[in-house]
Amino acid sequence: MMMTFAKRRGLWRVAALIGSLLTAEAGMAESSRDASLTIDAVPARQGETAHDFVCPARDGGAPTKIGFIAPGNMFWSEIVDEKPVFDTPPLQAAHRIALGYVPEERDRLEISLICAGHDLDLVAAGSDLGRALLQDQGADLLFGESHGLDAGDVLGEQEVGNERWRDRIGTWRLGSQEVILHARYNADAATAIEPMLGRIFGTFAPHRDGRDPVAAGMRTWPLRFDDKTLTVSLPGNWESLAVTPAGNGDGLAAFFRDKNDTGGDVALALLWGETSPQKTERLAGALGIPDDPALHPLIAAMLDLEISNLLPLGAEYSYQGERVAVPPPGRLIGLGQQSFTGVIILGDEQTRIASDIDIVLGKGQMAILGLLGAMPDSASRRARYMHASFAYQTLLGSLRRQDAFRAD
Repeated sequence: MMMTFAKRRGLWRVAALIGSLLTAEAGMAESSRDASLTIDAVPARQGETAHDFVCPARDGGAPTKIGFIAPGNMFWSEIVDEKPVFDTPPLQAAHRIALGYVPEERDRLEISLICAGHDLDLVAAGSDLGRALLQDQGADLLFGESHGLDAGDVLGEQEVGNERWRDRIGTWRLGSQEVILHARYNADAATAIEPMLGRIFGTFAPHRDGRDPVAAGMRTWPLRFDDKTLTVSLPGNWESLAVTPAGNGDGLAAFFRDKNDTGGDVALALLWGETSPQKTERLAGALGIPDDPALHPLIAAMLDLEISNLLPLGAEYSYQGERVAVPPPGRLIGLGQQSFTGVIILGDEQTRIASDIDIVLGKGQMAILGLLGAMPDSASRRARYMHASFAYQTLLGSLRRQDAFRAD
């Protein structure tokens, strides 16, 4: 079981956060226009048919061309001027442009191809967006996978009447366009349907002929300590709140906020410092064991740092750990990494703050990343939290690009 503890702190802080967390002038991420965007299908096999559709241009950008393959007996019809199918920020004007089905199996399977805008001031990771769409469909998550930050694939199930139905949702962000493939099918037919869906979803291959406005608008900050530099990146609407010495003078603490977050609902923190050879060896061993108790003081230190700097002075709180994850070798950053998800409960027993913490060990260095966010209990707060999670992932990606944190 993950750690649970309570503390009352009254240390120095940078600003007040959470519950009128931060206030800032609203800003806009860089909004360069999308160039030609396409999703190219892999070559069709025998018995398969290639299909081509186009997401209409929006906001002066280019249309998005979509190609994929499906079984030859599946019929696809174009749909025009339907009402929006999703009302899920950061999506904008999500319209279904095509419907696919096998005529004799239509009562068991339908596939919708959906085009939407993606609010670049609230850009979300593909897997997080897919989970939000599943939630809005009333489905419980069975499976979720990320394909980088801009694409995701999720599977959920729900009971409708006396039957179980499944929703598989794939998301692909191409600039300010979002392409969504949504399959709904009877769970009793899963054995026959899911291999076919795997082939259809797997043929979506995004291709960009122009720059991504999110990538083009990223901001970077070089953090320096002694003779070392750590360069971190965040989306263009984020700014540095403070950088200050931390620990016993052997590291730095940095805080970041989203300028568009006028409600002050989210913030990011980074603790970076040196580790001795002995400490590096001990941490490498602890990070190889899920939720090793030796890591708990590091989690507590990060929570103290966040609470002391981002909440009112003397805030009393407790922390309840909910989930711990050890990335697989192919996704591991540095020499070792663990991710901790939990909830901070303030002394009033009512205010709850979502918390994500990652401990990452490098060669002679260690970084602890933290995300604090108001609980995503509304559509707007959920969108803001998903965007903060996207920014948090870009921080982790910044570490991956540093020599000291390379997994090799």
